[in-house]
Amino acid sequence: MVVVSAKDGEPIWGFGLESTRTRALPGYVILRAPKFRADAPTGALRAGLEALIRLSRESRVLRVDLEVYCPKSDFPANVPSILIDSGFRVGEIQRTYLHTVVVDLTPSVEEIFASFHQTGRRHIRAARKHPVVVRPITNSALGPRMNELRAESFHRTSGRFHDEDWGAWIHLANDSPHLARVVGMFEVSDSGEEQLIAYALAVVNGDVAEYRTAASTRHTALKIPLLYAPSWELILWAKDQGAEIFDWGGVSLGSSEQDHARRGINKFKYYFSRQVVDVGSEYSFEPSRLRSAAAKALRRAGTVLGFGGE
Repeated sequence: MVVVSAKDGEPIWGFGLESTRTRALPGYVILRAPKFRADAPTGALRAGLEALIRLSRESRVLRVDLEVYCPKSDFPANVPSILIDSGFRVGEIQRTYLHTVVVDLTPSVEEIFASFHQTGRRHIRAARKHPVVVRPITNSALGPRMNELRAESFHRTSGRFHDEDWGAWIHLANDSPHLARVVGMFEVSDSGEEQLIAYALAVVNGDVAEYRTAASTRHTALKIPLLYAPSWELILWAKDQGAEIFDWGGVSLGSSEQDHARRGINKFKYYFSRQVVDVGSEYSFEPSRLRSAAAKALRRAGTVLGFGGE
């Protein structure tokens, strides 16, 4: 964690770091700053970057990756120049989303709901007319079922699937309900038995809530869209936690085959808002050119021999 404080010692800004070992150069790590809020005050931003660069040069760091994130407005015009002046460059691979749909949470609940597309409002209300229950998921025993739904959803959009550690997420939501929430939709049979058929997860980072992931099944006789009601519950929860923006976790603006596969997801998000913002980009810093050159040489050799990777 890097924290920037004022002269009186009062913290004014900060960001977290993830450290990952790299096979590109044994014994070294890659530092990654996810959701790096570059819309911080300019002085704090420069001080934080200086501390990060100093840390990378004093440690066994091969590369620093910044997932630059500015969800409350379009990407500030001065940020790229500040990053480049500090020694960063645009990342060769963009792993995070560059654009997203946002919902303004500062109006009243009634005003927020009224701002949705009429189709979105209708789909949210539809859950009341069917044998379903929408509520937070608090039992980690549902983890395997949640990964089943996740695999099914990723298959529909041709996405890469991996199991999520739902036990950890549910523990976080139970232990710190102001930071994370998982909301599920359960289909109720005539006998009263419940089956999880959809869920959505959101987290709160300061004044921004983010829609992290969601999944649903199509193996149900219900003729209603399943994720609208759980998503609305997450928006209400985020507003209650004091968040000012609800970030829908990225939207595709291109025309690639993968973007086409996600067209339905984009349409779903647009039913909640048509406000699209440029949230940022990825930047990298290499503290040592010698280390980087050695890592690239080892990667090339590894590719030839069939065991390359980062």
